[in-house]
Amino acid sequence: MHSAKILYPFFITFSYEQPEAMDLEPNLRNFEMKHFGPDVSKWELPHRSNQKVRPPDFLKVTERDYVINKTAHDGFISSNIDFILKNLGVKNLFFCGGHTNCCVRFTAASAIKKGYNSILVEDACIDLLTKLHKEGVESVQYKEIVTTQLVLKALENFSRQHESVKT
Repeated sequence: MHSAKILYPFFITFSYEQPEAMDLEPNLRNFEMKHFGPDVSKWELPHRSNQKVRPPDFLKVTERDYVINKTAHDGFISSNIDFILKNLGVKNLFFCGGHTNCCVRFTAASAIKKGYNSILVEDACIDLLTKLHKEGVESVQYKEIVTTQLVLKALENFSRQHESVKT
């Protein structure tokens, strides 16, 4: 039996949901308290309801896309992403975003430990310094490191193949 390959867009946001940020990883919450005080509205990490937590409009996120909130640097220890990926039968994950040496690094490392093929889209990742970006890339045993151009070409081929199947 042939199983169709499907692409699932995932957007992982970094914020808290509970009052006074009680669901944040404790070290992050303590950092915010120490540097910004007890008023959570002054913190760098916003509440989930804050518009800047949502993926930007130009990404055209729809109801069919997955938007997952995480409350620590590692998306696997602070969200239900692993359950969703397993329920969907996902095996390959493409990583892009920021910061390469923090959130991307920790989430990708956990993904690898859980058996996912982790692929870094290097030029679609960012960090505060070039040195940190490089450290983040080198610290994880990615299955592959690719460019945005390569991913876009693969998506175009994928789309063409699935258009011919429909007709």
